[in-house]
Amino acid sequence: MPRIMWYFFVFFLYLLAALTGCSNIVSVETECNPAGQMQERTIVQDKRAKIMDYLNREILIRDAFAGQSITLIEENGDYFVLRKFFGSGVPVVRSIKYKTVFYSDWQIRFPETTDASHSEFVENFILAVNDKGLILFFNGLQVVIEE
Repeated sequence: MPRIMWYFFVFFLYLLAALTGCSNIVSVETECNPAGQMQERTIVQDKRAKIMDYLNREILIRDAFAGQSITLIEENGDYFVLRKFFGSGVPVVRSIKYKTVFYSDWQIRFPETTDASHSEFVENFILAVNDKGLILFFNGLQVVIEE
């Protein structure tokens, strides 16, 4: 690739990152190839947090009641989300454990509970990470969470 096209490509990546607000870092490294020629390569590093960065961290959800929380936990190599319902007068009214399905390093779903007695709480949850932090979708609606 001619050098001018290479610089245009790198400039385009920087411009795209700036316009989209993406926190990915683009860097250019120069190295000597086996033939003794200088060669440049572009490296894109994804700096976003991953879902596993939130392991064992309680995430508070403010609602019209006393609130809720979700926590990603690990038990015997399997991952679950523990959902707690808070009450007034008692710290935790109820807690429910959901089986977790990883779709990527940045998205999990927890559509079913581990206990059949909580079948009324089978709902569609998606927990994802973007450049600004965590996003929680509950039955298709985005929930405001407090970290």
